[in-house]
Amino acid sequence: MTQRFLALSASRASIAVAGGRTVTADPTTLLCDVAEQDASFLGAWLNLGTVGTTEQRPALSAAQRGGRFLDLTVGKGIVWSGTAWIDPSTGSTV
Repeated sequence: MTQRFLALSASRASIAVAGGRTVTADPTTLLCDVAEQDASFLGAWLNLGTVGTTEQRPALSAAQRGGRFLDLTVGKGIVWSGTAWIDPSTGSTV
């Protein structure tokens, strides 16, 4: 899965990660989508959660209620209710 991060300052918007790769945030938004295996190297950045398309939504169990996902297809963050993905602002299933 992909994780979306926010660099906390423009001066820290680029960081080296495993395998010699460099992760660089967008210079305007300071946002960056990062492969899960590189996420652990970004401790100084704010993790905004898992991101992907509707088809990439993770299959969660009832015990994982409250799980967050930024769905790029619908263009918003959604939350796992324990039985379905919902829009947190309306409570409607998405």
